[in-house]
Amino acid sequence: MFSIFRRSVLAFFVCISFFPVLRGLDAQVIDTRTAERRGVVSTPGFGQTFTVPDGATTLLHFSFFLATSGNMTASMSTYEAFIMQWNGTAAVGDVLYSSGERTASPCCPVWEENFLTGNLPVTAGTQYVAVVWSYSGNLVHSAAALDGDYVNSYSGGSSLFPHSCEDVLIGCGWVTQAGQDKEFVATFTSVATVPEPAPFALFAAGGLVAFAARRIRLRQT
Repeated sequence: MFSIFRRSVLAFFVCISFFPVLRGLDAQVIDTRTAERRGVVSTPGFGQTFTVPDGATTLLHFSFFLATSGNMTASMSTYEAFIMQWNGTAAVGDVLYSSGERTASPCCPVWEENFLTGNLPVTAGTQYVAVVWSYSGNLVHSAAALDGDYVNSYSGGSSLFPHSCEDVLIGCGWVTQAGQDKEFVATFTSVATVPEPAPFALFAAGGLVAFAARRIRLRQT
């Protein structure tokens, strides 16, 4: 009489084990990195435009790659990262994400500076810009390269830098560097667009467990 109960419990835990896997399948990544990198010094900052992948609803985090050695030597710098919408020629609207000020000291050939966005809502097919702004010192970062030349490794955006700004990202003239990309990684999720049968399976398994337990109680009375 316990066979139904055991099968129900087994189904319940199988559903639980699959649930995180189902939610993890919908991550999407933009990655502009190539086999080479070239150091670039920017003052007051630099950026990369990108297009949100189809179906994506949330920007989880993004990275730029900073460098402070060899031909990329720079002084200590204080900087901040931002995300805004991009209209093709300029950053528009409100600042959607700000990292707060960070400080980089000369240390490594290249390191990945990761910015957690706090699950920033984004719109699929829309262009945004990720900008790193320097408050002090030069910002040294890496760009995608092949055979010693800058390359455009990503068709959904391009490298750029602001100049003649009144304030941080305010009234900037933006120079788009056609044919170039910064080394840039952005990770998105699109859970809202993916069917999730697991919750229904959990509900059904729970019902089976309750039904089996009730049958056992009835047989014991």
